[in-house]
Amino acid sequence: MKPLKWYRSLQTSRVRREEGVFLVEGERSISQVINSSMDSVEEILIPDTVATDFPEDIPVRVLPRKTFVPLCPSKTPAGPLAVVRIPPLSNSGELPAATGTRVALLEHVQDPGNVGTLIRTAAALDYDGIILSQECADPFGPKAVAASAGTLLSIWIRRSPDYLQMCRDLLQEKFHVFSADLDGKVRPEEAAVSGKTPWVLALGNEGIGLSDELLHLTTTKIKIPMNESKAESMNVAVSGGICMYALGSK
Repeated sequence: MKPLKWYRSLQTSRVRREEGVFLVEGERSISQVINSSMDSVEEILIPDTVATDFPEDIPVRVLPRKTFVPLCPSKTPAGPLAVVRIPPLSNSGELPAATGTRVALLEHVQDPGNVGTLIRTAAALDYDGIILSQECADPFGPKAVAASAGTLLSIWIRRSPDYLQMCRDLLQEKFHVFSADLDGKVRPEEAAVSGKTPWVLALGNEGIGLSDELLHLTTTKIKIPMNESKAESMNVAVSGGICMYALGSK
């Protein structure tokens, strides 16, 4: 049985990497993780004031509420807390053998809420995987996990300094690379591809957008039409969701 301080330590990125696990809070998010990969759930902690109905195969540890609350990442705990294994190779630059046909790429997206929301949106819109630069917020950190609503195991994830090489590898596999860029001339719906044409959608940092290196790998720059007299740009999670949907609209 793990000491209580071990669970608290999982709120730091270094410990998560060393232990190979992360925390998921809330019954709905945990249920989503179970639906995606029940074998990845190592343990569930619940306060003695909450009744839950999780599969019997998953170990459950009941704690007094005053002991349970300090273990939770949020200030207002949303129910149970699960210890979940980080999928293998999530922090590597090695693409999976089966990449699928829809991949999102996040470059230096620093807000964990944006990272988690984009993962959730990608999963909902049937993307197969998501590549993140090393400078992106940790997708397995508490705020990103909360924003992802338990969808982290629904798609493959790669967070690595080798993200550009992974993009080059996908280009070699005949993927199109669409980049959301303020200098783009093509609307996302106009760039939509049909059939089984594979593509990467690249989304950049909240303040400076995409790097020249990534733009150099781009097949098509896309831009959402908007009233720039009212707003210079859109939140990356919002614009990313619009582009994800529009590219698959054919």
